[in-house]
Amino acid sequence: MGAVGGSHGGSHGGSHGGSHGGSHGGSHGGSHGGSHGGPGGDIASPFLAQALATTQDAINGYWDAKPENIRTPQTPTDLDSLRYLSEGRRIEVLLGTLTSRMQVVPTGTAANPKKAEVRLDGKPICSIMAPNLAAFKKQMVWVRNYSDLRTDRTPEITIQTADIMSFFGAASLLNYSHRRRTTELLMLVQSLAIHLEMQVKHYCWSPRPIDYAHQVQPIIQSPDHSCFPSGHATEAYALATVLHRLETGESARQGIRGRVGQRQPAMAFRIAHRIAVNRIIAGVHFPVDSAAGAFLGCMIGEAIHSVATLEPTVAIDYGSGTKLPPKEDFTQRWLRSNFSPTADAGPVADTSPLFKTFWESAKNEWYKEDA
Repeated sequence: MGAVGGSHGGSHGGSHGGSHGGSHGGSHGGSHGGSHGGPGGDIASPFLAQALATTQDAINGYWDAKPENIRTPQTPTDLDSLRYLSEGRRIEVLLGTLTSRMQVVPTGTAANPKKAEVRLDGKPICSIMAPNLAAFKKQMVWVRNYSDLRTDRTPEITIQTADIMSFFGAASLLNYSHRRRTTELLMLVQSLAIHLEMQVKHYCWSPRPIDYAHQVQPIIQSPDHSCFPSGHATEAYALATVLHRLETGESARQGIRGRVGQRQPAMAFRIAHRIAVNRIIAGVHFPVDSAAGAFLGCMIGEAIHSVATLEPTVAIDYGSGTKLPPKEDFTQRWLRSNFSPTADAGPVADTSPLFKTFWESAKNEWYKEDA
């Protein structure tokens, strides 16, 4: 799983600051490195270029480029598979397919200016409204109390600034030799989540804990973007939703509630919750940020599933009766009680053959325990 964390870890480095490690820049680094390199995937360099030029001149001599001397190249026969592309290029194509169908729209009013809506094919799937400053102030008690856990959580917090994928891989065996397509799909999911969450953050801009009290002293650098909603929570819950869909076929709501007779949610959602809480412990988020991020992430994951399968999409409104009370913590029990998306927000306009094929190739990597 380290290979996955490493290659995608870069994907969340520089541009997202301390919060996301090597940012989207890295997603055009490690994972896209080979596609931008020289022959055989090696990194291009002037020395390699000169060596190749002298070799070509030495072994070819003069060659006549008449049509009869030129062979006919092989071409891909199934353009829905994207198998001919490198991992990075596949993700770029598919990310373009998904972002063309999902938009973030500011929906604020004079009474509630900090509000945004994520839409799939023009239909709302998640509405997010930021709390007022007084609500954040009341949440500071949780930031203070959670800071007592920093000594135990520092290794997790530090790694998760750039890599959360490895924590899912530790529970579900994800790597490039086993469930490669699933791994690539999850990388795509995280990239899409970042694309959407950063726009929601902009329209719901809210200060960080450090802006309220010098005593917070986060153990990682506070990012320069809005604390609301939490990007890590959004990405973690989007990953959990898609992973749970692939593994069990169940919805995010089913995964959060857990199976009958079990008191905990499915493993992927336990991991997502811990990742989200770690950001509060670090001192860069409030519980309310994680609550909104969990809603947003689950809806992004469900929208991705709908595009792949044509199952009706679902929607949820964070702010109308589901908002985390200012003095309440973001717990799994709270999420289980309040996460109730509408059963059917309408049919999906259509599917993308490219993405449908890719989703099915990932789903085929999983098996039923009773099969």
